[in-house]
Amino acid sequence: ELEIVFIDVGQGDAILIKSPRGKFILVDGGGSQLRDVGTDILLPYLHYRGIRHLDMVVSTHPDIDHVQGLVKVIEQMPVKILGMSSSLAHDEDYLPLQEAADKKRVPCWFLAAGQSVRIEDGLNINILNPQPEANISDNNQGSVVLNIAYKRFSALLTGDIPAATLSVLADTVNPPLTVVKIPHHGSKGSLAPEFYRQLHPRYTVISVGAENPFGHPNPNVLAALTEAGAEVWRTDQDGAVTVRSDGLAVTIDGWITASH
Repeated sequence: ELEIVFIDVGQGDAILIKSPRGKFILVDGGGSQLRDVGTDILLPYLHYRGIRHLDMVVSTHPDIDHVQGLVKVIEQMPVKILGMSSSLAHDEDYLPLQEAADKKRVPCWFLAAGQSVRIEDGLNINILNPQPEANISDNNQGSVVLNIAYKRFSALLTGDIPAATLSVLADTVNPPLTVVKIPHHGSKGSLAPEFYRQLHPRYTVISVGAENPFGHPNPNVLAALTEAGAEVWRTDQDGAVTVRSDGLAVTIDGWITASH
């Protein structure tokens, strides 16, 4: 089975992908100025799963709530490859991650639309964003977007891309999608009703902190997802959200810990 776990790291993103043959990719690692998410949540979860190394780590963009935990992971766990946004490669917020990778001699790939990650036969991971040599106005716009396909199953991991970028990507993805990770924690900036109607995801996942001060997820975003017929899962309510598929059938469930 392919397994995708949206780990509950509070107000942030951390997504663990287990390939059908047992390889592991970590997309983002959460982070906070108030808590060491990597030490307190992410590494304990990986150890609980019995994971002792990662085949790839992907940083969608260098905002603290996505990248900070990855620094701890690379410092303390063997990682074969680090993937980062090509459009944000020289962003100073990436320096701690790049320094940790250099110290551990982890090779770095700069990811852009049109590339593919081939981790094993039968599992396709295509990069849809950022666009090569695009003028990026902020980190969110430069987020790495992954389109994962396994037989009839498909998932779109969107980082924090804004609604305008979502709309541009709509014509590059074959509907319907099985799972969409809603960008930017379901903020107003992820409001793209036509995108959700066009791609008709079966499930959507919002990675968001409980009682966060930003008011995420935005009520209009939730309404748009419901109108599009999508089932909405949220880490603030459902805990870690796990999606499993043999490429045909799909199961999804949440896991709330005692400390949630």
